[in-house]
Amino acid sequence: MYYNKLILALLAVLLIQCSDKSQFSRSIELNGQSNFRDIGHYTNRDGQLVKNGMIYRSGALSELDSLDIEKLDQLEIKTVVSFLIPGEIKKYGEDRLPSDVNYFNFPIEGQNNEAEHVLQARIDGDFSRVPSTFNYNIHKLLIEDGKEAYKALFKLMADENNYPIVFHCSHGVHRTGTATALIQMMLDVPWEYISEDYILSNQCRSEENTARIQQLNELAQNNTNISDLDSNAQNISSFYNLEEAYIEGSAIAIKSNYGTVNNYLNQLGINRNDIKTIKSILLE
Repeated sequence: MYYNKLILALLAVLLIQCSDKSQFSRSIELNGQSNFRDIGHYTNRDGQLVKNGMIYRSGALSELDSLDIEKLDQLEIKTVVSFLIPGEIKKYGEDRLPSDVNYFNFPIEGQNNEAEHVLQARIDGDFSRVPSTFNYNIHKLLIEDGKEAYKALFKLMADENNYPIVFHCSHGVHRTGTATALIQMMLDVPWEYISEDYILSNQCRSEENTARIQQLNELAQNNTNISDLDSNAQNISSFYNLEEAYIEGSAIAIKSNYGTVNNYLNQLGINRNDIKTIKSILLE
């Protein structure tokens, strides 16, 4: 009897872990965006579950078709937050959304025009200003560069009338990845799950990344301004193929400069009551 109970308990733990780590329980299939997914369904350190169907991360929503828009309507999305800068919106187009969705643009560009550098690199294939260390460094810098945008997002999250919420950047990786990590850290989700959630983008964007890397290398071959094609190819690959260590830049910046994520949020103007309200909305 004892061993039967022990086996059942172990099975229950495994089921919880599998559900926490499953891409398929959170990825929302859309024709016009491969990296749209629910950031709920993770168990935090206190055994509380982050609710499903409340908050989603994504890449740009400008290529959604009518079926995608209908799906967002079925998900009852009320609020969409975009971190895109004007140049990106000009390139990709405006988000295509259900008519009753509240849309907010809180652009994150960076102190050194990082978003512009990436935008230009995607046009001409020259990734010399997007080195292999870019992903780690950008997540570290976003803690400061994204302050105003992240503050605005958390303020929206403190009002239950704004849910369900979608937030996104161009590909749902850097600005969106840092925002996701901040939310999950605040909700006390273990770092193991936060980093695994981050690299799910590799799976969601696998086909798109492969095609994009090939296209960019072809552009680079025809760009006479690029002196080292091998180094450039490595930069392209490093940018698109994510590693768990990249998102650690955000966690290290928080710990080094603020101690805890709650201290960071307090500095932004997200007070203790806001955090308590968000937790009450998103945890069960």
